[in-house]
Amino acid sequence: MHRTTIISGLIVLDTFFLLSLPTALAQDGNAQCANAVRSAKNQIQRTGNVTIKVRKNNLPQEYQNYPKNRPYGYDFILSGTAVNSVMKSKKLFTEISIDVIKNCPSVGIVLVGQDMSDYSYIFGFLDENKVVLFQCVNPRDKRGRQWGYLTCAP
Repeated sequence: MHRTTIISGLIVLDTFFLLSLPTALAQDGNAQCANAVRSAKNQIQRTGNVTIKVRKNNLPQEYQNYPKNRPYGYDFILSGTAVNSVMKSKKLFTEISIDVIKNCPSVGIVLVGQDMSDYSYIFGFLDENKVVLFQCVNPRDKRGRQWGYLTCAP
């Protein structure tokens, strides 16, 4: 009898977390952030036949000198038959990155990339409320793990 109750409780909890997943994308319960992330995903999907996975990441694991009040980032990982043409939409990615970072107070970085590839754009928050595309540097360059730079294959 106790076993049934526990299993039922786990199913209810599992269902609750699955139903609340889109809201969980927002940092600090910020509805504006959740809307910006949802809008970004929809805008990318309208450009072609792509599937998008949205992932939240923790910047201290990635960068040494990230903005301390913005310790999170979002990855938009694209796959599908139109991914190569959609990845040419740098202007769109710039706009959605600015929107996500502006509406998500704890987000400092947005990555848009092709699944199973190193083809990506990374945009990050800089001082004075500016969002910039990170610069590619050679893997031997020590700046690769510093804010504003990313390591790229030669």
